[in-house]
Amino acid sequence: MRFNLAPGEKLLDREIRICNRKQAGLPDSPFPFLASSLSFSPAWCEALQQRLAESALALEGEQSCLPSAGLATVHAMLQMGWTLQLQRMPLRPSMLRATGMSARQPLPAAWHNWLGERRLAWQWRQTQAARLRWPDLLLALPITGADKRAHANPYPALIQCLGQMAGKPSGAGANRLRELAAVSTEAWCLHAEHTELQALESFFYLRRDSTITPNWWLYRNDLSPCIDRLMQCLMQAQQFLAMPQRCD
Repeated sequence: MRFNLAPGEKLLDREIRICNRKQAGLPDSPFPFLASSLSFSPAWCEALQQRLAESALALEGEQSCLPSAGLATVHAMLQMGWTLQLQRMPLRPSMLRATGMSARQPLPAAWHNWLGERRLAWQWRQTQAARLRWPDLLLALPITGADKRAHANPYPALIQCLGQMAGKPSGAGANRLRELAAVSTEAWCLHAEHTELQALESFFYLRRDSTITPNWWLYRNDLSPCIDRLMQCLMQAQQFLAMPQRCD
């Protein structure tokens, strides 16, 4: 199974290809995701598209954002009773913007709530352990017996910073983001709480139902390394909560 390949890419034998409707060149399709295959009938593919649409709706309710084709497919396949071995699907795209990108050009990866997607993926990895193998979900966690008391809690500062800056570009706020991006991975992991991590999700993606976003920092080329580092740390913190025994 492969996702969102370039238009015209040849279908392989035994391949199931899933594309979002824009990537498939069918923006007016009633289905958010399109399926194609040489090994399964058109009727089977259409039934899968219906399943994917149902999964997309359910997942959008859980993360306030249309899911990626990959996450919707995993959800649909689990609902269908499949056993899955996932490869090359870390749900961790780069948030780095190229130096010459226009300040009006969104990064394609910014349209998805990747923190929300990994939150759900970790839940499934635990509740569907017998049917779901997902090794690429694991990130390196450089935790070596660190003492929580030796690290200040960075979460209140990040929530306050992003909340106050929303819709209000600020040089001082940008500098504060740079400072927070330099906080150690240990601090983010050791002070992690599910409620704070989920509260931060909305600051790291763009909403499709609005032409004006409060998350202006996602359009700043100079801030993208900070955003990428912060998202990496928050994803590591999610994993730390899900698998604390691997972080001793």
